[in-house]
Amino acid sequence: MDPNKPNADKNDVVSPDLNPESIGFLDEYLDGKLNARGYFPYDFAVTDIQPAPNNFAGATVATHANGRPSWTRPWPIVLVNQSGRWLLTRKAAISLVSEVWVHYLNHASPGL
Repeated sequence: MDPNKPNADKNDVVSPDLNPESIGFLDEYLDGKLNARGYFPYDFAVTDIQPAPNNFAGATVATHANGRPSWTRPWPIVLVNQSGRWLLTRKAAISLVSEVWVHYLNHASPGL
């Protein structure tokens, strides 16, 4: 979720690789909406990590944005182990960004 790293270069943490549609979504929400409103940096709380078959795992994540008073609700994510590295699935990455946006849209200070 680093706004200083181009979204097209985030395939080192997402599998399968981000397609042009996903990159456009991240550009719009991470850079155009969340970063523009001062929501970065983020803190993450990852809990309930559970192994799953075929090199997958599930976990629960909540985020807290740059001095905002509330955390997002805990959100399920899926991870995949590729060559000894745990990566977010593309669907989990997009869902997490969507959840963060909806949370802060619903909890935004007046005028944001």
